[in-house]
Amino acid sequence: MQPYGKIGTIVGLAMLAALSPLLIQVPPRPVDFQILGLSVHLSLSMPWFFGGVLALLTAVQSDAIMREHPAAQGMGLGYAVTFWPLPCLWALLGLPLLQGEGELWIGASALVYALLLAAILSVQYASLSSGSARWVLTLLASGAVYALLRAIIQLRLSPSVMALAVGAVGGALALSFFRSGPGEVGRTWGRAALVALIVGQAGWAVAFWEAKDLATSLFLFGLFYLLISLFQQQMLGKLSRLSVLQYAVAALAGLGAFWHYGG
Repeated sequence: MQPYGKIGTIVGLAMLAALSPLLIQVPPRPVDFQILGLSVHLSLSMPWFFGGVLALLTAVQSDAIMREHPAAQGMGLGYAVTFWPLPCLWALLGLPLLQGEGELWIGASALVYALLLAAILSVQYASLSSGSARWVLTLLASGAVYALLRAIIQLRLSPSVMALAVGAVGGALALSFFRSGPGEVGRTWGRAALVALIVGQAGWAVAFWEAKDLATSLFLFGLFYLLISLFQQQMLGKLSRLSVLQYAVAALAGLGAFWHYGG
């Protein structure tokens, strides 16, 4: 029996938060702080506040939902956390991304926001016992990676902050691709950490390049997907010298296309 009750609870809260602009209007407040010696300037608004609260609630509910599945009984925290990034990132960032003016737009975006959150939670639960659900989850995670990378690039961050943001997104969402079972937690996190490190370094490099946003986001997404594919081949025991050579050629071709058309 699927935990529709828990999913319905978080979806109802998501709808309420998304419709909040129709009920209350609070001006944004600037927030300044430092992290690792870097100065960060943010504008805290109601969508960001509600998104943060919903992200925390989603983490709690996601954990409770997944623990109800027979294949995840008694799972440890390290395995449980691998289910958090995708729904929590959407809960956090979906509201600000879908913000607009007008009652019709707010209502439509609230519906999209809530339904997509419900879909992510439902598909994650089903992916523990269904190959087709796992495939759908891969598509959702891939779309989230590209959308978030594109949004980060458009913020025009400094190289150091860009590296941290891109690496965090890449590493967090890589968990959805590498998750294979409670007994593989160490390897799952290790592979995700390597993806975060490599993609973060690439994010630091492209921050210095004057390239178009589309070219930069496609380059980072291509690198992310290349790493995911290599690790998945290795997980399946199908990684050979020929496959590595093919991936290397594809990577060089992508890099050449970015170099030529990215300006």
